[in-house]
Amino acid sequence: MADMAYHIARNNQQLGQFDEGAVRQKLSEGEFLATDLCWTEGMADWQPLGQVVAAASAAPPVIGEVNPYSPPTVQQSYRTESAVTGAPLATLGQRLGGALLDFLALLVAYMPMIMAVGSSAFVAAAQGKEPSAEQLQPNMGLIGFSGVLFVILFVVNLVLLIKRGQSIGKRIVGTRIVALESDTNPGGVKTVLLRVIVNWVLQAIPLFGLIYWLVDILFIFGKDRRCLHDLLAGTRVVQGQPEQA
Repeated sequence: MADMAYHIARNNQQLGQFDEGAVRQKLSEGEFLATDLCWTEGMADWQPLGQVVAAASAAPPVIGEVNPYSPPTVQQSYRTESAVTGAPLATLGQRLGGALLDFLALLVAYMPMIMAVGSSAFVAAAQGKEPSAEQLQPNMGLIGFSGVLFVILFVVNLVLLIKRGQSIGKRIVGTRIVALESDTNPGGVKTVLLRVIVNWVLQAIPLFGLIYWLVDILFIFGKDRRCLHDLLAGTRVVQGQPEQA
């Protein structure tokens, strides 16, 4: 039994072959899920990993007839909604990269406004001149342009979050927001209302908001890599693009 090798599959894709000890260790560490499918010599078909490991602890598997010349294939019939919970969690690098790209997009939209409120005065000061009253006046054209960029950015992110569970940054790095118990899109209430708007409101509270923001970031170093806003919304961030746009 100790030398028994298991083929592991998730989301209709094989992850490789592992001995029983490695399977039990990865299962206990959360790298493998009880809902992952597995196959080993003597099994007639693929079965949920948690069920097979539990059965192996109690009794040896029933030996059936297996074609040794045909590699096992994942049976689509086992891919039920409850079993589709195996997308790997987004890495810390992917989470950071997505956040930085979202911040960069926000900065691009904000840049015309920064330029509007003092670009002429800054140039004059750099030249050693006293800024005139006209130079101190904000450029309303740039402010309006910045407002248009903000609206476009807001609408694009809103549509992406509702339809794909992604912001612009998450789509670029290849991650998405899914429901806690499945790999499905959690919908606008969780992704927009709870995960974004409520999170912003909490961060805006004086003093408390700063503490909340720091704790929210630190929670990403937990085993399940879920920030406070993930816990609040009942979501998690995983790797991969959604199957349907």
